[in-house]
Amino acid sequence: MNGRYFQDRMATGSLPLLVAVVLATAFWWLLPGLAPDGADWGSGVAGGWPSYARRLAAYVLQAGVLCLLAWLTVRHALIRVTATCHLSLYALLAACLLPHTLQAGGVVSCCLLAMLLSLFHTYQHVDPVGLVCQGFFFFGLGTLAFPPMLLLLPFLLVMQAWFHNVTWRTFFAALIGAALPHWLMLGYACAVGDMEVFYAPLRAAVRFLPVSYACLTPVHWANLGVLAALTLWSCVLYAGSSYADKIRTRIQLYYVMTVEALCLLFLLLQPQHYAALLGAMLPCSSLLAGHYFAVNRDRRSLVALIVVLVVLSALYVFNLWTQLSNFF
Repeated sequence: MNGRYFQDRMATGSLPLLVAVVLATAFWWLLPGLAPDGADWGSGVAGGWPSYARRLAAYVLQAGVLCLLAWLTVRHALIRVTATCHLSLYALLAACLLPHTLQAGGVVSCCLLAMLLSLFHTYQHVDPVGLVCQGFFFFGLGTLAFPPMLLLLPFLLVMQAWFHNVTWRTFFAALIGAALPHWLMLGYACAVGDMEVFYAPLRAAVRFLPVSYACLTPVHWANLGVLAALTLWSCVLYAGSSYADKIRTRIQLYYVMTVEALCLLFLLLQPQHYAALLGAMLPCSSLLAGHYFAVNRDRRSLVALIVVLVVLSALYVFNLWTQLSNFF
C-alpha cells in the first residue's frame, strides 16, 4: 500500500475512526483503567452509585467530549482539511490512560471544550461580552467538579487579549461568568441549609497539597511521557509550518497549546490531581497531533504516524498485561 494513501486514510477516513471507537469501547468495558494509589480521583457526586453506573456515566461523558471535539474543529475550521485522526487519537488515549469510572476529569474535559467553543467566537468580535461570559460560565462549571482549576483563571483572563480588546466590560463579564456557577451553588446551599456545600469547593481551590509523586506508578509515568512527547512533537513541527493557516486559526491553536502547557505545569506541581488534569490535557493533545497528521503528507509525518500507532499498540498491551496480572 502506498504510504501517502495509508496516511490519508488514517488521518481523514471514517473507517479508522469507527475501528478506534470500537476498540476504545471494548477496552473501556473490559478493564477498569488505571488510577494512582492514594490519589483523589472522584468528584464526590456519585459516591453512592454502583460501579457499573459510574462507569456508564464516565463513558457517556467521554462520548460527549468526542462530540464536542468534533464540533469545535468543524465549527472553527481548526483543521483545514476534513480529518478524523484527532477523534481517533482521543478515543484510544482516553480509554487507555483515564480511569474507567466517573471522576472530575470527564467533567473538566467537557467544560473546557465548551469554553473554547464560546471563546473562539470572540475573535475580533464587535461586542464579545456575552460570549465571554458564556465561555467563562462553562469554565466555572468545570471548577465545581475540580475546584483547583480556579488557579488557571488569572492566566485565562490575560489570554483574552489574543482574541479581542480587553475592556472593563469583557473583564468583568469573564469574572461574572466564572463566578455564576458558584453563586448558584450558594443559593442551593442556603436552600438546603448546608453552607458547607458552598465553602468546600472554595477551600479545595486554595488548598495547595505538598508535592509528592508517590501516587504515580511507572505505568502512569510511561503514559504521561507518551502524551507529552506526542504533544511536544506536534507543537514544535506546527510552529515551523503554521504560516499555512489563517491568522485566526494560528491564534486559536496557540491558545490550545498554552492551555495544554498550563495543565502540564499544574500537573507537575500537583501530581495528586493527575486524573483531572490529564482529562483536560487529552483533548488538546489529540487536537494538536491530529492537526499535524491531517495537514502534513511528507515522509517525516508518515514515519511519525507509524511510530504513534506502534507506541499506542505497545501502550495497550502494556496496560492490558499490567491490569490482568493483578488478577493472578
